[in-house]
Amino acid sequence: NYTELPTPVVDNHMIAAIKKDNGDFIFLDGTDSHCIFGVPPHSIQDKEALVSISENEYKVVRVPVVPKEKNKLTDSTFIRLTDKGIEGDIKLTLEGYFATDTRSDMQYVAEKDNEKYMRNLMMRGSNKFMLNKYGSVNTSDIAHIAITGTFSLDDYARKIGNEWFINMNLMKPYEHQEIDFPKRKMPVEFDFRFIKKYVTVLEIPAGFKVSYLPGDKSYNNKVWGFSMKYTQSGNKLFLTQEFYNDHLLLQPGDFEAWNDVLKNLFPLYKETITLSGK
Repeated sequence: NYTELPTPVVDNHMIAAIKKDNGDFIFLDGTDSHCIFGVPPHSIQDKEALVSISENEYKVVRVPVVPKEKNKLTDSTFIRLTDKGIEGDIKLTLEGYFATDTRSDMQYVAEKDNEKYMRNLMMRGSNKFMLNKYGSVNTSDIAHIAITGTFSLDDYARKIGNEWFINMNLMKPYEHQEIDFPKRKMPVEFDFRFIKKYVTVLEIPAGFKVSYLPGDKSYNNKVWGFSMKYTQSGNKLFLTQEFYNDHLLLQPGDFEAWNDVLKNLFPLYKETITLSGK
């Protein structure tokens, strides 16, 4: 930013800017081939831009930050119990920067590496995850994309006697992402603000009922937070995990609060549900 380092090296590339009737600017950055019109590339959010108004007039304008509600990741897993473990379907819906980043990644993945890329994108449960089929739904709206797949996962659920035991936390976001506080002195940077939602739907087999269900929990502080909720509807059991991030730079003074959320989150990842024969 010019206010922090007023030298020519502050600028690293030139872009275009359009001034709207209300005085706001739209920034068009040709370095981002998947840019959404009216939305700046996430790399220049909250940065100061030097805008040429005329031959003799310039203006320093701060590039807007896209709110977290515009950048959503919704990951849905529909699972069924099998003799070997579980099998199921995946639908990954991406909006905003999640969508444009994924489109950009997919553009540069070689055809021979498509399956590996998709497997890494949709892996869950354990390293025994097998992606059987995959596909993507590319709409005309560049800010949205849906990716689907079918999978199997051996040895994930266990049946002992007349009971099934399964951990529905197939996705464990932020695992091993504690900040080394107070050793780390530099801020932690995030590409953009976002909301992430993970939904796991378990089909309860005929002849079984839920005999143990973990309690719901949510935890929030000044930095960020999460919620986890179990619900049942008919023969379907739902686990909904939600996370949000409202920061681009997390300052050292907030590291302890970040880790505090994780301390409350990680024990929940060990919870299992129990299904018993009726």
